[in-house]
Amino acid sequence: MSGVTPADIDRYCEDHSSLPSETLAAIEQEARRGVQGASMVSGTLQGRLLSMFSMMIRPSLIVEIGTFTGYSALCLAEGLAPGGKVITLEKDLRLEPLIKSNLARSPYGASVDLRMGDAHELLNGIAEHPDLIFIDADKRGYASYYAAAMKMVRPGGFLLFDNVLWKGQVLDAEPDARTRSIMEFNDMVAADPRAAPPARSEAPAQSVPAAQSPAPPSLPSGAAQFRGNCASGSRRSTASSALRRRTAPHDRAARTGATPPRTA
Repeated sequence: MSGVTPADIDRYCEDHSSLPSETLAAIEQEARRGVQGASMVSGTLQGRLLSMFSMMIRPSLIVEIGTFTGYSALCLAEGLAPGGKVITLEKDLRLEPLIKSNLARSPYGASVDLRMGDAHELLNGIAEHPDLIFIDADKRGYASYYAAAMKMVRPGGFLLFDNVLWKGQVLDAEPDARTRSIMEFNDMVAADPRAAPPARSEAPAQSVPAAQSPAPPSLPSGAAQFRGNCASGSRRSTASSALRRRTAPHDRAARTGATPPRTA
């Protein structure tokens, strides 16, 4: 692969993946032109992957930690079950007008519930058990977000964390403090028996591990629009990690459809 750069791979993936809506494309372009920290916007590849995950799972409730411009929340909302919603949490109050404006531009915006403030405090106010939790926030807080998410996600539900390779810096011999936080988080998840890890020989950069839990709903016909999305963490090697909470033997509620009890 002499001479092949991450940008080349990005372009190839974008050429072989579904296109976002005109609204999402405009939101991304405007963010990259004029929003501080524009590199944090999910963008086409990750956005299409988030939408595909959501369409495969058909969640009734998604919780997102880290809204930024609202781009990723709108992508996740594309796969919601009828009547479903995305609760998205953002601590930067300066972004609230922009987020609300972007949500109002999309037909999926009505399914997104924006809540501003500290994520841990806001999570305590969510009584439901999400089917999917997407976390793209302060990397040094990943361990605490993981602990909170594991308590609230439904048995057999999914947790998705962004930037777990951190531009390849997780392999640095002398990582900085933020990179060490991500490395420690990755080690913690790999050792957690509540998560269902992928087979080591089969794990791609963006992996959705198998789990001992009820089968997810069948793939909706709308998911056929995805032409084998190439999004796989190629964008500057900031891959995401998806894991699924195991259904423990005592999680009878997961098999009967009853609501499991919340843990403290």
